Amino acid sequence: MAEPLCKVCEEPLLVPVEDSDDEGQGQAGPSSSSSSRANTVPDDLEFPCGCHYHWQCALDQSSHIALHLTCPSCDAHLVSNNAGPSVTNPVFHTSQNPAAVLCRYSSDGGVEESYNILPVLTEEAFLESHPTERRHRAFLTMCGEGDVLGTVDLLKDAAADGDDVRTIVLYRDALAGGKSALQIALEKNHEEVVWLLLYLASPRMPTEAFPDEAIAAAMSMEVDRMPADSGAAVDITELRDDEGRSALEYARALAPTWDRLVHAGVLGSH
Repeated sequence: MAEPLCKVCEEPLLVPVEDSDDEGQGQAGPSSSSSSRANTVPDDLEFPCGCHYHWQCALDQSSHIALHLTCPSCDAHLVSNNAGPSVTNPVFHTSQNPAAVLCRYSSDGGVEESYNILPVLTEEAFLESHPTERRHRAFLTMCGEGDVLGTVDLLKDAAADGDDVRTIVLYRDALAGGKSALQIALEKNHEEVVWLLLYLASPRMPTEAFPDEAIAAAMSMEVDRMPADSGAAVDITELRDDEGRSALEYARALAPTWDRLVHAGVLGSH
């Protein structure tokens, strides 16, 4: 039986790798030839309908899949409401059975069964229609992962490129109920990121209100606070999600994790 080909580029479901000790790391584009299999690794994303795609080729179809929830090749409905283990957030009531497109993905790392590709495709489709927000969304991702150095480097690169750094720091996630970076950091329990965001974008807080270690970290990373421009500044603690909840309300809902910050008033007050 012939091996399946990618439904987009009609090439074998492999990607080339460099002939080195780091072979297999990273994602290259779809293989341009099936003759060099000794220097290739699997890259096979099998959809529930049985159609196969390279990872990048599937991303290239993200707008169609995210909008129609059907296979761009055979038009089969792809969504399952049984996404495996519950991802319910007990505080903020995330759906227990979110829509999912469960695929079988074979790569250099092995085979992953029931991989939900829908969030990745939804993100990519959003960025296709909002290309200027790619850096903003990367910032949110780093804040959610607790990557302090990554967030600082991203902001420095943005400033060097002439981007408005404030809009990045104050960005709200349209794909996650309008959450701010601060709300995400609180939810994910990343205290270093919380202090960094407050230092950057809470001009109402006097510098002496920050812990010494937070100030030292900011100084070592050469981070500057945003000025409180008269009538123009928005404090990050004032941002609310789509349900009207502030960072303070997130912190209170996550008690006792953030009780110290709540009682200190650094997240604002009602």
